[in-house]
Amino acid sequence: MSRFSRETWCLVLGQREVALWSTSRAQGRRLRAEATLASDVARPAVAGIDEPAIQAAVAGLVDGHVPRGASVSTLVQDECARYFMVDPPDNARRPADLRSAAALRLETLHGEPAEVWTVDADWRASRRFLACAAPDAAIRAVAGALAAARIRDAGMCTEFVAGWNAHCRRMTAPRCWVLHAGRRLAVFAACEGGKVVDVSTMAFPEPGLALDDAMPEVRRCALRWGRPQPGTVYLLGSGWADAADGRMGETRLVRLPTPAAPATAEASR
Repeated sequence: MSRFSRETWCLVLGQREVALWSTSRAQGRRLRAEATLASDVARPAVAGIDEPAIQAAVAGLVDGHVPRGASVSTLVQDECARYFMVDPPDNARRPADLRSAAALRLETLHGEPAEVWTVDADWRASRRFLACAAPDAAIRAVAGALAAARIRDAGMCTEFVAGWNAHCRRMTAPRCWVLHAGRRLAVFAACEGGKVVDVSTMAFPEPGLALDDAMPEVRRCALRWGRPQPGTVYLLGSGWADAADGRMGETRLVRLPTPAAPATAEASR
């Protein structure tokens, strides 16, 4: 297989499985292969992650499918991630101060040691910012498998962040929220000035999230955060059961398409 393949490769990491996706520039999506994992990736601090098992599963997927020298990005599904807001300390002067604040916030909210997570954020010392965390052991396992197969690691991105990156320039309505439904987990984000200012998550059963279940949670979040009901809600992700353009009460609903490729890790903020 040529290293100059016109296909885009992506690993999709879920709670109990990892999948390999291939998207051809000319023909659209072509390949989907999946391997089952023995450990629960979503709870690294509680159940532990079997890093060798994940590495073996990834190696088995890329072997024979991904050409040597190709690039593979990794999409971490939201069910495996943590999202939270961080208030920077008044005396924050260095990036290390912001990272310490994010680590403390993660431990306070979820009761899990920050060292088992890889935390990324839109780091700002001047305002509140969104942070997301992905399991560190799973990221190491994927990186190790790709390195052993001589495949270039194109980076990691979480599901909500990938959806935000794909559509942030379209989501310009005032007083808007973003609702991203993946598989089994939805992310609710209130926005101001093109930035996320509050975030919450909600688990839901498969096969998908219904708007009648999501919109009451929007109202609960608005009350909890002391915010007005959103004027516009942008619906992202592939986990919706019935999402479409329309209105629910005073809120306008805008359904945005799921990108053809599962992830683009080049812009992961």
